[in-house]
Amino acid sequence: MFKVVILYAPQDASVRKFADCVQKAFDRKQFKATTTGAGKAHVPDIAAVDAVIFGSRAENGINVHADFTELMRAFSGVNFAGRCAAFFADKGSGIAGEFARALADSEISVFSETLAFQEKATDTQKIKRWVDQYSTFIRKNVHE
Repeated sequence: MFKVVILYAPQDASVRKFADCVQKAFDRKQFKATTTGAGKAHVPDIAAVDAVIFGSRAENGINVHADFTELMRAFSGVNFAGRCAAFFADKGSGIAGEFARALADSEISVFSETLAFQEKATDTQKIKRWVDQYSTFIRKNVHE
């Protein structure tokens, strides 16, 4: 069974609901997915899973929420080889690129398609399709 953590910020109702929809879209027979607010997460939380999804909604013109700042700083020098990363973010934001740069030296496999954040998380079919694609990516790239 693959372990996935979904780290999200800010910790408001709409982002939490979206993270929960992403979590529920995983096949529970093959994946154990959990959600955690980014402000409560630490590098060992990522090291303990096979895959991570970083979800952030831009606020006040800032792409990456402040709750991720310490985590991103801690990525320097950490090796995540054999793990995967993906992102959900506001459409057109630079969040995925900023995370990819922070993770560049970590050897983590980055899924290329960013899931567009939806304020009301109403398009569950779109979320499910994206999760299915990411799930395939995980199965191909995680070294068990």
